[in-house]
Amino acid sequence: MGKPYYDAMDKIRAGEDWKRRTLEKLDAGEIPAAQARPRRRRVRTLVLAAAACALLAGTALALSPGLREVLGLFTPYAAPVEGVAAADQGIEVRAVSALSDGNLARVVLEVRDLEGKRLDALTHIHSLYLDRPEADYGGGSWSYGGNAGFDPETGVVTYVLDFNGDGHPASGGTLEVEIGGFEPGVYRVEDAAFPVALTAGVLAAETLDTGETVLTPEQTPAALEGTDWAALSSLGFGGDGRVHVQFRLADGADPERSYLVAFVEHITYQEHYEEYYDENMAYNMTYQESIFQRDGHWYCDNSWIAGPEELADLEVGTAQGRIYTAPAVKGAWALSVPLEDVPQRVITLDETIGSVTATQAAVTTLGVSIESDPNGGAGVLSYPLAVRLADGSWVSAGDSDSAYHPNGGYAFNHWSFDAPVDPAQVTGIAVGYWMIPLDGEASGPGYWLTELPG
Repeated sequence: MGKPYYDAMDKIRAGEDWKRRTLEKLDAGEIPAAQARPRRRRVRTLVLAAAACALLAGTALALSPGLREVLGLFTPYAAPVEGVAAADQGIEVRAVSALSDGNLARVVLEVRDLEGKRLDALTHIHSLYLDRPEADYGGGSWSYGGNAGFDPETGVVTYVLDFNGDGHPASGGTLEVEIGGFEPGVYRVEDAAFPVALTAGVLAAETLDTGETVLTPEQTPAALEGTDWAALSSLGFGGDGRVHVQFRLADGADPERSYLVAFVEHITYQEHYEEYYDENMAYNMTYQESIFQRDGHWYCDNSWIAGPEELADLEVGTAQGRIYTAPAVKGAWALSVPLEDVPQRVITLDETIGSVTATQAAVTTLGVSIESDPNGGAGVLSYPLAVRLADGSWVSAGDSDSAYHPNGGYAFNHWSFDAPVDPAQVTGIAVGYWMIPLDGEASGPGYWLTELPG
């Protein structure tokens, strides 16, 4: 459970407060932007075409009903892919659609079992790596958010993969996809609340053969909300200077791969983060996890350094994790997926927002990218973005999902839409509270809004 847990911790612990503080430090230049995302190799510079090539007419008609459901409102913009597939271990992975706006590349995959019915509606990708080697990015990130659809009749699982590149927008090229396996029967546990409260009493504890102290099982048993695959076993102080949250895994759960954790935080630390940051990081580094079997059941005991005298200053969060119930199918699938560019509208800007001057915006059906001058600093536009349409409505893109600062006179941000937008209908861009009117390829002057739009 060690590696899956720490992989999950990287995602789970990045809460809104943590992200806000990190973005503030980045904008203030306290964190070099080059460290904000993993570095990737540079290959050659691509020049973004002034006008992106038009999409094929009738694309949506060529898509299956299931794929149209997965793509939703983006269906009319889907660019079909043919002849790009890979097979291993009796599993075929096929690319069926791909498009890009220069920074966000979106690829749709269909996966089928050629030998049986090992895949199901809960199948997750075991290991995923995406790269856009022909683009001159300073870094990148990717996600897929679990499978997007499952057809029980054909056994086909659909995935939508997103790659966000940090840097100059790229044109065309390929998205390299590498998959290391598939895991069926994966149950997510998200924000499962505990019906049992933490009290100052000390519960019975015992020492494992490994030397770790755990709570004796089933002292405060209770169901967890939203899952039948795990339950609360014991919650309390163990007399060992630690507070414990212990789970019991249901029969059929794989104890080697499954993980559950509930975060225990010191309220004082959370409220005074800045003054505690340097000397009290131990609050975030005292986690201990113990897996053991008792009377035919598997238990997961989480604990943190804290005693009953600290009860008033402790906050027990909800349970998070994944429960694995079926064998993984491991192999190697590699695809080189050609990308189709979506049309874009390029607008000249001259708007100073904070310490950054926005110089150019590109609006596409997938999102908005803004190039800017950090004016000698290390800032980027760490604000939510929304666009105003010709009918007066707003479409919010939320926070920036890509940022780039190469330590020069250039900075870059990208925001993605949840639903497609017609670039020609955009009459204004709001970066935070700063509103920039648009007129064709011209813009401004900007002005302050009284509230965040969208």
